[in-house]
Amino acid sequence: MVEVWPKLPASSDGPEANAPVVYPRPEGVVDKLGPDAVAGWVWNWSDPRARLHVTLFVKGEVVATIVADRYRPELERQGIGDGRYGFEIPLGEVRPERGKPWRCVVRALKFSLPVTASWPA
Repeated sequence: MVEVWPKLPASSDGPEANAPVVYPRPEGVVDKLGPDAVAGWVWNWSDPRARLHVTLFVKGEVVATIVADRYRPELERQGIGDGRYGFEIPLGEVRPERGKPWRCVVRALKFSLPVTASWPA
């Protein structure tokens, strides 16, 4: 869990008024890193109905933010909610060049997702 500070104002003066907002760490992975797209899946296990926003950073700059809501049947078969947690982000102009170092970061809820794919694929 991660606590987000500063504390947000609450509607009461009770003890919960000073409680931080807590987000669970999402589960997911980047499992495709190809010449045209970065893809993977991410979900919030504590709220399986939620669809998380995923942001791709290349060289520290935001390339795109999308909602991870693509259906991936293998996730559903593995008991990961309804399986609608996939994403694919087209690389467009930030496409890596073969033979040159290239790094990207994919984040959801301020957490970086692990990368299980490599470039070149």
